[in-house]
Amino acid sequence: HPDNARDTVTMSEIIFGAETIRENPAALSIVSISSPMRMDERMLSALEVYAEAKQAMILAPFIIVGAMSPSTIAASIAQQNAESLLLSLTLKCLTLEPLVYRGHFYQMLI
Repeated sequence: HPDNARDTVTMSEIIFGAETIRENPAALSIVSISSPMRMDERMLSALEVYAEAKQAMILAPFIIVGAMSPSTIAASIAQQNAESLLLSLTLKCLTLEPLVYRGHFYQMLI
């Protein structure tokens, strides 16, 4: 939620100083992306708050194999990799804040 993100940034500014956290991030936040390539308002708003404050983020696509991606592991990994790299590259070019590349997916066996 953007209010929670603002609270995190405000607390970091109080503890470390506003200029300091923009040069050396004090927070690391996970921003989840619902595959294929959808972000809800809550995550997008939090991402904007952290990006504006130059805080580090982990952009993590959430994939359920077969439901949100193709049914094979290889194709799901390819989709996850493409989504993570596209989002990371886009955000890095726009804001220049630190990013962590990460991904995970779940396979449902029926």
